[in-house]
Amino acid sequence: MHAGSSYVEQSLSEMKVRVREAIPEELKSYYIEEDRSLSINYPVKEFPEKVTSIDFDKTPMVAGTLNGIKGQSLLFDQDRVLNIRKFGGYLIRLNVSAG
Repeated sequence: MHAGSSYVEQSLSEMKVRVREAIPEELKSYYIEEDRSLSINYPVKEFPEKVTSIDFDKTPMVAGTLNGIKGQSLLFDQDRVLNIRKFGGYLIRLNVSAG
């Protein structure tokens, strides 16, 4: 916590109750009463040994095999890595095939 901050530590459950009270009536039907957590596991088939960054500005067409996801990076074959956040405003076309 920063000095002088008015931030008060709360549990997610406490915050959820406060948020529910602030939601307009017409949107409350979208609120989920049940408390549940979600765990997502992104297995990595192979980590790159020497990273080569993929840059859509330099190479607009990229093909390859996705070996895993680590944070905001997509790990491809041939030690190539795509920082997906860097290209957040880009429009892409993705073709997927089972291999």
